Amino acid sequence: MKFRDLIIQNILIITFGLIIFYLDFIEFHGASTKVIVVIFSIIKSGFFVWTGFRKIVFFSKMDVSYYNFLAFIGISISLIVVSFAIDYLCLYQIDDSSFTGIGESLTWYERCFKFYFFSVLVFSNVGIATVAPASMASEFLMMIEAILSFITIILVLSDFISLKESLSARGKRWSE
Repeated sequence: MKFRDLIIQNILIITFGLIIFYLDFIEFHGASTKVIVVIFSIIKSGFFVWTGFRKIVFFSKMDVSYYNFLAFIGISISLIVVSFAIDYLCLYQIDDSSFTGIGESLTWYERCFKFYFFSVLVFSNVGIATVAPASMASEFLMMIEAILSFITIILVLSDFISLKESLSARGKRWSE
């Protein structure tokens, strides 16, 4: 398994988020831009789930150590968190009333950090944040990230070993 391929695939997703961010800078505003951000988040979440399960099946069939699998999950989680932080930032840039708790005097870098921090808290299901969604689009993005977090953490990590055992048992039955 090449982690390089995973990183390249997910960098493309983050690049799309940066393109949306650029559209905001060139004054491409409006409800249609919010819809683009939300639709893209749904598509990329499906991609993360599809790629994740495909890689888990691959890892299960191969003799991959649990530590390499955990490295894969760590990279995936990091990319998901950064990707959603960019989505939140894009949504805020499009409509600053999408979130509350963002100070007007913050620099762009401080806002980036705030949304990264917010994304980490949403993904980890901590629920403690000074930033809060204030529009339907921002609530929907937060909900997508929380669901993706549940799928990634609960289903993937808890089922890797049992999936690996079931695939190896199935392979033994088919070869007999």
